[in-house]
Amino acid sequence: MPGYTFELTIMDGNPDSMRMIIYNPDGSIYFDSGLLPLSSGDFNISNDITLQYQLITSVNPTISGSVTPDCSAGCLYDDGTLATLSANENTGYSFSDWAGCDSPANNICTMTMDADKSVTANFQTCPQPVRIAGATPVYYSSLQAAYDAAVDGNTIQTQALSFTEDLNINIDKSVTLEGGYDCNYTTVTGNTILNGNMTVSDGIITTGNFVLGN
Repeated sequence: MPGYTFELTIMDGNPDSMRMIIYNPDGSIYFDSGLLPLSSGDFNISNDITLQYQLITSVNPTISGSVTPDCSAGCLYDDGTLATLSANENTGYSFSDWAGCDSPANNICTMTMDADKSVTANFQTCPQPVRIAGATPVYYSSLQAAYDAAVDGNTIQTQALSFTEDLNINIDKSVTLEGGYDCNYTTVTGNTILNGNMTVSDGIITTGNFVLGN
């Protein structure tokens, strides 16, 4: 039978009457021996009762990120406690939204623990890490593939990741290479790092937020 346990003194003047009882959210109270029902006139409560509620967190998809604090196994909070959660994305994913959150604000969720609650942080898969910008962007998995497909005047955008490859600039065209973008290509958050060689034998390339690691 679910509920909350606490100690009370039965009103018979006997110190040995301190017993464990079960208090249910519906107000019913049971003696711990055989779950015999008691009425409120049978006892005085000797200690303050602190109700606690359970918060369970989850992540969707499971490999996409994490929630801090991790309450996947359940966390107990005193009644009325303000619980604050943060969603943390793994590489290749971006935070999408919360399910079951009282007060979501981007990747932060605030919960007032006045009942048992469960919250899910939803993430989405990032598109491929390189793209040729335009009205309809075209995505690529490598810098070289994007460069080879670009035409004169194109802008290549890359996520703020490290690429391990050699980049050969060898075509008579002018291309801009913009690095450091977030998963959705909406904000520059850092630099793109090339762990390899960049060789320029023809054409022009203009770079920004792009770092040679070697």
